[in-house]
Amino acid sequence: MFTRDDEIRIKGDENAVDNAEQV
Repeated sequence: MFTRDDEIRIKGDENAVDNAEQV
């Protein structure tokens, strides 16, 4: 079960991956 903080952290990790791919 995810808490809201977990969901935000997961979204942040996905964004970090997207940003790394864009560079």
